[in-house]
Amino acid sequence: MKAKIIVAIALLFITTNLTTQAQGPATRFAEGIYNEYASATGGKVSFNVQTLSQGPLSDLAGRPFSAFLAEPTYRVESDQDGTELTNVGFIDSVESDWEHMEFNSLPDRFQDVGLPLQMGVYRRLGITATIGADSRSYESMEFCWASLSQCKMLDPVIVFLQSKVENRMRLIADGWGPKVTVTRASNVVGSTGGAIVASGPSAAATSSCGLLSDLSVKSKTTTWPAHDVFYRDTMGSIVVEKFLGQQSVTISCDTSCHPHVTASSSSSSFRVFSRWQAVCEHTPNSAVGTTGANAAGVAETKCTHNPPGGATPKASVSISGAGTASVNRTWSLVGTADTNGGRYSDTCSTAF
Repeated sequence: MKAKIIVAIALLFITTNLTTQAQGPATRFAEGIYNEYASATGGKVSFNVQTLSQGPLSDLAGRPFSAFLAEPTYRVESDQDGTELTNVGFIDSVESDWEHMEFNSLPDRFQDVGLPLQMGVYRRLGITATIGADSRSYESMEFCWASLSQCKMLDPVIVFLQSKVENRMRLIADGWGPKVTVTRASNVVGSTGGAIVASGPSAAATSSCGLLSDLSVKSKTTTWPAHDVFYRDTMGSIVVEKFLGQQSVTISCDTSCHPHVTASSSSSSFRVFSRWQAVCEHTPNSAVGTTGANAAGVAETKCTHNPPGGATPKASVSISGAGTASVNRTWSLVGTADTNGGRYSDTCSTAF
């Protein structure tokens, strides 16, 4: 509970609580966003952030964002898997109608969503992004309204920079993560990272068989809870919303120490606006199998999206090795992906 409260406070600080730092042009909101994005990738990307210019947001009135930022010839893309960002990398820029719309928009539009220019400040930022040995520099912008506890980012390179960070921080604050439920041989209730349900006769009355991952356990279920993700434009309007269905895999050992496995993969759905496109798919519940004492199951869903004018998104999955412990999945994807679920394997063992 204490850790959850601390994370919730951190989320509030990063996304809204700017009253102590945004009294003037020199805010630190952007630095927090870039640091959190880098953390979500496990350090696979790093950023150096410098302030190039700053001032009242009203100074930018009447001119499009393209008057202040040069459109780069590359992007930084990543997929979102719960609280982690995966597959981060530089890609060659693919122009889309949405990018032109964003760059041709006027800062004046902030007033349409309740953010008056006269109450805001801006910073034009110099960003150096490093992935492996590849470092590239470009410019982005930060807009803040201290009295309204609001900040917005416009980064022409990192697609949905602020949205991905806010998705991550919201899930952390909610305590989201894979949950584990186990049934033990003895009537002992414990905890292994998730809700625990213990049942069955005493250990002395049963054969000495358990799951190799925890020999005191006869059955284990790994569940990836359902959750939502939201992607917003610079003004804060939602352009893509995805509802990622719950996924779970259960492996158990019978009285003869033979494994059994089941999978439950719920479907996902989406809503798109402003001509964005999306598609979702999930694995079949038959993506399970056993080989001798070994068992494995896959329960996974993915949704991909692309901007208007971009390639049609695609998400399809093929299963190999169904019926055996080698069961696995291969995804064919077009677009930026969000994932829920995974693969769980274990072994029934008498090695007490």
